Amino acid sequence: MPADEDRPALTPPVRLWQCCSCGGTGVASLGETCPDCEGSGHS
Repeated sequence: MPADEDRPALTPPVRLWQCCSCGGTGVASLGETCPDCEGSGHS
């Protein structure tokens, strides 16, 4: 069994894009949840 130093590090998945309607905030201009990304900030 390999030592911990020999195993590659696990990296969580990263989303590199953001919703173009809310700018990644998840909130629309009137304060409601963004309908395009459903509040996640990612489309």
